[in-house]
Amino acid sequence: MKNVALVLVCGCSIAALRLTKYCRTRPSSAPTVTPVDGWLLKKYLYPITYDMLYIPLMSTLVRLATCPNGYVQIVLPSGATCACIDHFGYFWVVGFTGFLVLYIAALRYKLYTEPLATTMDFRFQTSFQIIMVMARTLNPIVSMLVSQLDIEQHPAIGSGIALGFLFCMTLLFCYNYKVQPCIGSGRLPNNIRALTFSSAMYASLIVLAFIGASAPITDLYYALTPLPLLWLTVWRLNNRRALQFHIPDKSILGLLSDASSSTSRAVGTIAALYMDPSKLHPSDLAAVVNGIEKIAQGKELHTRVYALRILWFLHLE
Repeated sequence: MKNVALVLVCGCSIAALRLTKYCRTRPSSAPTVTPVDGWLLKKYLYPITYDMLYIPLMSTLVRLATCPNGYVQIVLPSGATCACIDHFGYFWVVGFTGFLVLYIAALRYKLYTEPLATTMDFRFQTSFQIIMVMARTLNPIVSMLVSQLDIEQHPAIGSGIALGFLFCMTLLFCYNYKVQPCIGSGRLPNNIRALTFSSAMYASLIVLAFIGASAPITDLYYALTPLPLLWLTVWRLNNRRALQFHIPDKSILGLLSDASSSTSRAVGTIAALYMDPSKLHPSDLAAVVNGIEKIAQGKELHTRVYALRILWFLHLE
């Protein structure tokens, strides 16, 4: 019941603020209200609903739509629950509709809203965020199937679910390793993602072995003890790959003067192209221009193009 109340609070809060924002931005309305609604949505409600609480909310809506055994059921004022065949349709419609609305809203948030609220220093690729929404949507569905399954009576079904989960986690691990989806200063987040996916892969393999050998549940826990060794190995493996994409968390001036990485200098030059010079102290601006002039005289062709473009704009101004 608490989870259902949480769904209602999140949904009603977002709907109310979006309605307020819509009324304020209509041409006929007077712009007397400060745009606090949009700030609250992007800063708090969207991340809380579509990131932090996404899986619990999805699990609640899935349980509401499917009415599984072993869970606390909502009781209507008439005393009816979803177990009543005459009322199951109402629960299914509400749960399934909420599931679709939350899923589509999360996709739209990851596709359109979140990239605009991030900085150059740290953000995940939009394509990876979309894949993660799909994976996190699958999580409560798989959990529901597993919680209702007697593995001793149906080992083939349990093995099939474990194989499917292993396949999904392997794809995510390979994608993360190849692409390193956290852009900018993303070495740490990319390594943490690698640890997460590799741990899920190892756990799936252990579950498959556990089902095949019909071993007691305590053996499953003992088999998970080597996980720290796996984490150390995967961290070192992925860290070598992540360093090829990592941008140091430095200021624009620090990136321009980074002699160890041509990528850092290129990123610093591009960032300088889009910076607002009026917000810099004159001494800092002079140091940035001096760094750009040095890059414009260097041998890195692409970086020189951006540097010359900046100098041309400064000359015109």
